[in-house]
Amino acid sequence: MKKIIFLFALFSFICKVYAQDIPISFQPKESGTIIDSILVTNQRTNQKVKLLGNETLTLTKVTGVNLLPVHNENRLLFPNPCNGNAELSFATSSNQQVEVRMYNIYGQLLNTESQFLTSGEHRFNITFPAVGIYHVSTQKEDGSLSFKAICLQINGSDIDIQYIGTEINFSVKNATVGKTMSYAQGDILNCSAFSGKNNTIIADSPTATKVYSVEFYECKDSENNNYPIVKVGTQWWMAKNLQSTKYNNGTSIPHVTDTTVWEHLKTPGYCWHDNNQATYGNTYGALYNWYTVNTGKLCPVGWHVPSDAEWTTLKKYLINNGYGYGGSGDDIAKSMAATTNWYSTTFTGCPGNEPASNNSTGFSGLPGGIREYNGDFYITGDAGFWWSSTEVPSFSAWYFVLGRAESHFLGGEEDYCYAYKEFGFSVRCVRD
Repeated sequence: MKKIIFLFALFSFICKVYAQDIPISFQPKESGTIIDSILVTNQRTNQKVKLLGNETLTLTKVTGVNLLPVHNENRLLFPNPCNGNAELSFATSSNQQVEVRMYNIYGQLLNTESQFLTSGEHRFNITFPAVGIYHVSTQKEDGSLSFKAICLQINGSDIDIQYIGTEINFSVKNATVGKTMSYAQGDILNCSAFSGKNNTIIADSPTATKVYSVEFYECKDSENNNYPIVKVGTQWWMAKNLQSTKYNNGTSIPHVTDTTVWEHLKTPGYCWHDNNQATYGNTYGALYNWYTVNTGKLCPVGWHVPSDAEWTTLKKYLINNGYGYGGSGDDIAKSMAATTNWYSTTFTGCPGNEPASNNSTGFSGLPGGIREYNGDFYITGDAGFWWSSTEVPSFSAWYFVLGRAESHFLGGEEDYCYAYKEFGFSVRCVRD
């Protein structure tokens, strides 16, 4: 009777552990579209897993076990659950000393085996001492591995870890291998899906099994720069700042580096922060004056610079759909800000505070700074400014801003944020 009760308790616990595993996968929304790959990043841990279009990712968390970092490579513990014995298989990229360890559910070390291994694939036989849940890890120079293992019954053998060779047996080779990622409830996953050169971003914190339906649209400027895109509400936005030096008809935008020329410019022009494309261009994009925006030819074909009303639609959607700090309110700045390149701040709820929890929208706003109307450059790392296409009076236009120490996304007529047209701001485009 005691054994039955124990096995029932173990089964219940196993179900509870497995209930925390969340499989996610991706499929194209349009028939005939192929998803080539998806790069999934856990923003909290920065763990990255690359999937092929038809692969499933299992988000896994084991209560009560302090999991070691997982190295992303093909590796197996098979069978799992097991009846006392399982085979551990993995590869080493060079000759090295490797240690395999077994822990119980409480984190106590039960057994260890150290072996010098040559480059290639290797196998260990693991014998568990009792029915229960275990943690098996390997410590090696080219990346540690970790597994949870479940033993449903024992065969009477003593606890053991034994090296058994370099060939992976047939049954293991033909076992279904899933890709996994360590996951805690509330972690934000940034999923970057590719179909050809088209790139769609999905940001989410899944709580149950989910199949993401992925849409793709081309967002390519006349210099063949392809931009990632993200859907927020009903709008499609570029998820990266524009960096084109040409209009969408192929003609060049004037490149203005001189401070005095910029200050007196009343026609289109662009520059790179600190006139340094190599350092800032690919990360932050270009800075454009509003005269360039007003040509109507700045964004890729099928896209345009958003109006004050379109920016406000984005802002209202996020406020009304729980993107505020803590899940409500109008303090939505963190949800729009990228996780990198922000100066730090002690003010909670702001992009510069705990930036790994930023970017729940996938918008990836970066602090690209500005070029003032007098030609000087300022505040890269501190704030990002984006033009709207809406003119105020004849000398200025509305803009929107994210700041490292500001919890709100400010801008437009609602917040009375306008600037002289001579300023150099970043540009995001929205789909027509």
